[in-house]
Parts: sequence; structure tokens; C-alpha cells
Amino acid sequence: MAARPLKRPRRSSGLPYLPTDIDNAVAALGGRTHAIDLADNTIQSQQAPVSKEKRLEELVRDSGRLRQELGYWKSVALTGTTFMSNVDEAVTQLREIVSRFASVMDETNAMAVEESMGPGHLIGDNASRSSAQRLQLTQVLCPPRSGPPPTATLITDVALTEESPDAWDAIIAYVRQGGTPIVMGHVSSSVKPNNLRPFFAKAGLNWESAGYHRTTVALNPQTAGSAAERLPTRYSQEALFLKGVHPTAVLYGPNKTSATESLVFPTEKVTDLTHAAISFAQVGNGKTGYAGDVNVEEGTNDAILAMCGFLV
Repeated sequence: MAARPLKRPRRSSGLPYLPTDIDNAVAALGGRTHAIDLADNTIQSQQAPVSKEKRLEELVRDSGRLRQELGYWKSVALTGTTFMSNVDEAVTQLREIVSRFASVMDETNAMAVEESMGPGHLIGDNASRSSAQRLQLTQVLCPPRSGPPPTATLITDVALTEESPDAWDAIIAYVRQGGTPIVMGHVSSSVKPNNLRPFFAKAGLNWESAGYHRTTVALNPQTAGSAAERLPTRYSQEALFLKGVHPTAVLYGPNKTSATESLVFPTEKVTDLTHAAISFAQVGNGKTGYAGDVNVEEGTNDAILAMCGFLV
């Protein structure tokens, strides 16, 4: 079996929002896109298929054993012995155990993410048979000489806005050279709103958080271009909206008929029609997209495919 891709543990307890069903949505359109996993290792699948429950039990046992090994070799490395080679061995063992432990945690988290994903995503319940190429971040940004970088990448991990400035710098370089990153998923559902402004500012964009609510948004056909005919003209989504987005970069935003939609709070008319639920702007030779949808609306999936270049 091929190696399973890994996902870094999410800091948020919110629902993951990863594009699913790339097999059906993208392959049917004659192409493929690339999802990013901020991972440096891979885990080889079991030779024989096992149930998720059994695999989780194995991962729990592995985690406990690795913690014990980690404690032992940490003690050896700190106290030393009469033979310096033992300390060197301890350091080597510690590095190996930390790597193995990270792999166990990554796979555990990946299984939890897959379990929580349901139908309607772009990548998920059909991931085991998906033909989408899932890449490590270093592979996306520094591809082998034999092939070009991906046309589009999906940025779904909120850690990128808080803990990985170097990775974001590399992605900005990638987009300036013609790439298209789409910021979405955990970024919009779990990010600290104040972190969005400096995050996008590094790409030369004045985008920042504008508030969170559900409303019906409308398509800007000028921004959509040739994909406009294949996108919904209006649909309801619950999103973290952006402000500071140039009108020509607003792909979906409120219009004169938009009002908040809540089962708890009173309905209020949306007064600022400049906000964007989904935005798509030129950055260097490439483009940068943002999807504020915190759920999995079908219209948002279509918009993401359009920004990736599959609905032209």
C-alpha cells in the first residue's frame, strides 16, 4: 500500500473543513488540485487492512510505549554514563523516538479528522481512493526538478497564521511566481480574528476580519470571470467575513437583500455590502483566495474549484 499522508494536530477543537471528494469533483473536470499537509514524515500503512477501532487501539499502545522509551533515553542523555558513546546513543534514540511519537500523534489526529468529515467535502470520506496528490509542504514549495509546482494549493491549517511564518513566506513566494493558494478551513473557522490582518499584509493585501455571521451572499460575476456560468448566483453561508477587500476581489459578498440568518438572534439587515465571504485577488504573477465559510456549503466547494481553475 502507498504511504498515508499526515496531518499536523489541529490546535482548534472546531470541525475540520478540508476539501473532500477531489476524486469526483476534480477528476471529472479533467484535472487535479493539491492539498497541503504541514507534515515532515509519512506513515506506512499496515500490510493487512484493519478497522479504525483496532488501529486507534494500536496507536494508543504505541503512544504509551514511546512515552516510556522517551523518558528512559532522556534520563540517560541528561545523567550520562561512564561511556560517552552511551550519551551519543541516547541522543540518537531520542531523535528517533520523537520522530516516531510525532508520527503516531499525526496518524491519530488524521483518523479523527477523517472520522469527523462527512459527505459534501472536497477531500475526506473517499480519501482512501482519491487520486488527488497530497504533498508535504516542502514538496509543494520546492518541487522536484522533473515537474512544475502545483497550480493551486489549499491552506487549511490555522497554525500557518500563528506558528509558521516561514512557511507562509514560502507560500507568498510561490504565489508571486504564479501559484494560487486558497486560505480556508481551519483558518476561517478557528483563527484569532486579529491574526488575519498581519497574515494577509505580508502578501500585500489589506484584508482583515469583519465579523462572523450567516447570510445569503451573491456572486460577483466580474471576479468569477468565465467560471461565473457554473457558479451559484446566490446561496447562504455562515462565514468569517473580510473587510478591506477591493471590490474587484470580492467573489461572494452580501447584497442589498442580505440579512443575518439565525435561529437564536433577531434578523438584522446587513448594512456593509463591501465585506467578502469569499475573495480572490491578484498577488504578483499568481492569485490568492480566501473562503470564510466555516461549514461545508456546496456553493463554497464550487467556488474553491473555480479559484483552483477547474470551472473555466
